Amino acid sequence: MKTTLMFLLVKANTMSIALPSQIQQTIDNITTAGQVIGLALSAVFFVIAAIQHMRGTEESIDKSKKRIVAIIVGIVLCAGCTVIKQWIVSMMAF
Repeated sequence: MKTTLMFLLVKANTMSIALPSQIQQTIDNITTAGQVIGLALSAVFFVIAAIQHMRGTEESIDKSKKRIVAIIVGIVLCAGCTVIKQWIVSMMAF
């Protein structure tokens, strides 16, 4: 029992390094550019799908519904790019 308790109280030995500021800045710039480009493209495709939904035939309306859902998922992924970046940065530390 004492051995188990001591084992639980011992701080785990982790090996980690801090990323240099240049690499961190580069990752920040890449993710910011990815967000801007992704959101701009998503907005353009969203407008195209919305126009197709409003003015299209029955078949094109069905297609545009699927496209709009895919575009919304893409927008959420672009907005969540910061979270993904933090996860990648945390995985890079070893």
